[in-house]
Amino acid sequence: MKKSFIYIYNNKEYPVEVTYKMKKSISYRLKDGVFFVNAPYMVTQKRIKEGLDKFAKKLIERDNLNKSLENDKRLFLFGDEVKIEGDVATFSSGEKMTFVSREDLIDKLIWIYSDYMIERTRYYESLMSIVPSYKVKIKKMKSRFGSNSKQTHTISYANHLYSYSRDILDSLIVHELAHHFFFDHSKNFYSVVYKYCPNYKKDNVKLKKRIFK
Repeated sequence: MKKSFIYIYNNKEYPVEVTYKMKKSISYRLKDGVFFVNAPYMVTQKRIKEGLDKFAKKLIERDNLNKSLENDKRLFLFGDEVKIEGDVATFSSGEKMTFVSREDLIDKLIWIYSDYMIERTRYYESLMSIVPSYKVKIKKMKSRFGSNSKQTHTISYANHLYSYSRDILDSLIVHELAHHFFFDHSKNFYSVVYKYCPNYKKDNVKLKKRIFK
């Protein structure tokens, strides 16, 4: 079952498309100026609007940021801009790489990033005395930076994070590995995170605000 209505935020009208499902919680997302909401069958429109009052600002800011990044043709690897001349990319280290298209270059940046995330996951597993090792996956994730699956003993990282500095990526790795000990975001969970990543709060803010370095 679906319903729609208009939500007004800062004197601007936003269409809201609500899909009712057999679920326990309400989820919100914004795409192309439209709020898409998945909600349990018995949830009222008033309750949905209350959620929009709470989350609209953040969703709109994130959508505007994503659009600005899509329009930015520059590419970054580990916090440093990749210099592009013709079909040659030059990294901050001075190393050069050829490519046949922008998509090809992005794929190669993801491979470099993937190797780093696997290597550093193994490093922190050893440091945090975590056994057995987790399976590591790099995959498309729109709304999350990473995840830890207790059922499959797999840690997944979003494939678009290659732009971030190594310190910020390490903070994400520590976050996901800390779920090995506490599968929540409790005080005990964060005590593990800060033990291995004292600058976690600062790095996490940069991750959320798309500040690469």
